[in-house]
Amino acid sequence: MRITEIKFPRMIAGPGSIGRLGAEASKIGRSALLVTGKKWLRESGLLEKIASDLRDNDVNIHIFEGTEPNPKYDFIDRGGREARDKGCDLVIGVGGGSVMDASKGIALVAAQGGSIWDYVHYGTDTSKKPERALKIILAPTTAATSSESNSSLVVSNPEKRQKMPVFGPPLLPTLSIVDPELTLSLTSELTALGVVDILCHVIEPYLTSREPQFLSDRIATSLIETALIYSTVAMKKPDDIYARTQLSYAASLALSPFPRAMRKGGLRLHWIEHVLSGYYDSIPHARGLSLLLIPWLRRNMEPFRRRLENLSDAIFGRADAEFFVEKLEEWLNSSGLTGRLRDFGVKESELESMASDVERLYGWGGGDRTEAIEVLRKAY
Repeated sequence: MRITEIKFPRMIAGPGSIGRLGAEASKIGRSALLVTGKKWLRESGLLEKIASDLRDNDVNIHIFEGTEPNPKYDFIDRGGREARDKGCDLVIGVGGGSVMDASKGIALVAAQGGSIWDYVHYGTDTSKKPERALKIILAPTTAATSSESNSSLVVSNPEKRQKMPVFGPPLLPTLSIVDPELTLSLTSELTALGVVDILCHVIEPYLTSREPQFLSDRIATSLIETALIYSTVAMKKPDDIYARTQLSYAASLALSPFPRAMRKGGLRLHWIEHVLSGYYDSIPHARGLSLLLIPWLRRNMEPFRRRLENLSDAIFGRADAEFFVEKLEEWLNSSGLTGRLRDFGVKESELESMASDVERLYGWGGGDRTEAIEVLRKAY
């Protein structure tokens, strides 16, 4: 068993908890950059409510809107400069995973300087190490990425056609507010895509770990089961707050240290997807995962067989690797997440170069060219 360091933010969770934002923020900072997406928060009326709550609690705010999926380095750099120029001591991100990742990057750039791209992790010591950041508060509006629970972010560079992670203790949120009411308006498709991210965050390290750890494995299987059961409920009844609550909790735990504690295990499928959406920025992260998940599992059926049998037994009461993959594929199909890479404009001529980039950029995390090209071809 490996030594595990548990890093987890202070978290306030439950329906209606976003109402605590202003009071809690006033204990952390006095001037905040409020980071949001392109339109939903404003059009829903929630932006004005949050802004009023913060102002009522004597927190000065500067709104920074327009975060796009797969957040770009130049947007983050611009936000960092604005936070610094405005004298902010706090960054508040309210939105999906892209908003939360951008908020972390903005907090880092504002405090430590440079470009966020200076900090990306290539597995060498050449990148700058995050040493300080402004205080960070995150409030997810999706149940998906777990950015509210960890000290990492992902940033895209369209010129390099790369999508890379940044890791560091200063990126751990000071506070996360997980209010499932913020996810009630998610469409069936967005709900399902969020669940794909939850599933992959848990399944990948579970399968790639070769050393069982009873409690961590049980946490992992419980998260997978929760995601599968309550996604079905939420897609049929979008306003079911109990189902939304279960998905929000599962999302927050999925990429936290708890499902992986005391054992190894990596995110090899994620690295393939990062390269894919680095090349094709129009493909959202979770959609890329949904296209690659079954091909990845089928390509690795034999090396993963024992662990897949354990998963299938724990979740479906049948220790059968093929059955587990079939059930996942059935769930994807029933959720409308079908299709092939070619349907999304991916060029077959670029599969080889993408596979090479998986190993070149992510070899430090288990990225392997042979695995990548076989998965990409199966998904094409």
